[in-house]
Amino acid sequence: MNPVYRHTFTDIFPNQDSNLSELLKVIPLDELKGLCIHLLALEYSGNTKYDVLDIMISDKNKDLREHLRERINQSEKLKRTQFPEINFTILDSVSLLRLLEQAYALGDYEVRKTNSYELDIFKAVLLMNEMENQKTDLVGSTIPITYTATPKINSLILTWALGQQELSNFHRKYWLTQSMIVQMIKFFILFEFIQDKFPELLSEFLKKFDAETPTHYFARYLGIIHFIFSPTIEDGTININVPVNKDYEANCNFIENFTLTDYDADIIDEEKKDFDVFRKKPLRKIETGKYQIIHPYFAIQKIFNSIYFELRELYVGLNIAVASPSNSRNKFRSSYTFEFSEKYLVYRTLEKVLSNSVDISLSGEFLSKKFNLQGEPDYYARSGNTIFLFESKDNLLSSTIKSSFNFEIISEQLDKILNRKEGLTQIISNIERVLLKKNPFDSCYDINTVQIYPILITHKSDFDVNGMNNHLQGLFKLKLDELKKNNFNVDRVAPLTIVNIDTLILHEFILSEKDMFYNMLRNYHNSVRSASQNLNWETSQNYAESFMFYLNNQGRIIEKSELSYNYLRKKLLNPLGDKLG
Repeated sequence: MNPVYRHTFTDIFPNQDSNLSELLKVIPLDELKGLCIHLLALEYSGNTKYDVLDIMISDKNKDLREHLRERINQSEKLKRTQFPEINFTILDSVSLLRLLEQAYALGDYEVRKTNSYELDIFKAVLLMNEMENQKTDLVGSTIPITYTATPKINSLILTWALGQQELSNFHRKYWLTQSMIVQMIKFFILFEFIQDKFPELLSEFLKKFDAETPTHYFARYLGIIHFIFSPTIEDGTININVPVNKDYEANCNFIENFTLTDYDADIIDEEKKDFDVFRKKPLRKIETGKYQIIHPYFAIQKIFNSIYFELRELYVGLNIAVASPSNSRNKFRSSYTFEFSEKYLVYRTLEKVLSNSVDISLSGEFLSKKFNLQGEPDYYARSGNTIFLFESKDNLLSSTIKSSFNFEIISEQLDKILNRKEGLTQIISNIERVLLKKNPFDSCYDINTVQIYPILITHKSDFDVNGMNNHLQGLFKLKLDELKKNNFNVDRVAPLTIVNIDTLILHEFILSEKDMFYNMLRNYHNSVRSASQNLNWETSQNYAESFMFYLNNQGRIIEKSELSYNYLRKKLLNPLGDKLG
């Protein structure tokens, strides 16, 4: 994969000065919002830069359009003399979303619309690209000068990926389809849990959305997001036109729950840098009965990921008489991450993935209760003489950290999160128990030939970015070296593997084949090791890739024909939904 360069204002207008805040004063904000959403749809569908110019500059200004096209070609020709393999783009999801954020943050005020506003919008897009480029250009200066080539390359990839990869890679239609499958499955698993543990919360949720059951709610939301996969996308944007029938008013009221309002825009926090408002409200209202999807990725993530915030605030409301909002939020967060994410969801998933491959499979909850252990693995499994030690962490990296493009800051935060007692330290402790045969629940393995696979299960896409596994492997190896100094033979301990729970859920049918999970782990690390021995730009992609990307690239994934909208409805919605009414 060749590097991609975002065209900037300075590239196309080298002899001009401009200021984004001044430009926004003369651009009609409604047109800017609409065009940003239109361009996001084009970027999502992969249109070329020439399509973009045709969209941004109308035929009445075709001479200007051709002039800009010539400027772009000149800029690319000049840069290719230095970087012959580079690709170029005008459109970038992060830049466009930042510009859209600014348009909403300005609110409604009268602008001095000029005849050159098309050019002004084009300049605004390039200026935002320039701001993003300036941040990424500084990444290299944040890498310690003591790093050799291999860790330096990995650190560069990791730092860039945390700030860009979610929206640069995960928004493509194929990734969106995979994300949608996982979001659907997790939605129904979550509401099985909520129905059992928090029945009052379930009632409040259904009341808010005027739904009879979780399946009813989901079917209605599916009516929104199916437009993302519709073969007809009007003018490049993903439009939702509510049919005028007996349910028209009820359907509009439902959609309004996910529609950005002026009040929502008033609380945009640009310092958080994670587009929280668009994640919570991924739709824009054009007029009553007509809406646009701001970004397809956010609309799909709303199925499961963003629903946490809805449930949390409803939980706060239910407990307002007995606890402060802050305490209630913390309590719900604790229950959600520990009881649901790290236990209910992980246990259920691993039982299915490992069902045909292991001789012994034990949850951390079982080990704690049965053997009164402390610091036990979150999940333990053994197949013959191969042991899998799982630790689950439902942690967040703050948006400020991710968008800092500063490796030192990112590295420090990762160290804080994962070097706690429950993280890498606990994995090392359980490796020591295995090597000493101190586990009362399993001693049926040969200590001289045992293979140990330490696995960190994560719950956020932050930990799927390229470069993350190698970086955390570096932290893990430092701790493993401490065991080695204490005369433990760690030669048969495999490298740490970071596995997102979503990856296990998506590939459950494949990974549950006999020995498939073990084979994929082994092959993944062989691929990383092989790439590290001949490291260059091309091999660095294999060296730095996450386990998730590795699995997806193997081709042993759900057939594309099965990733259709109808497949999702028939194979996923009905069987899971039957449990929830």
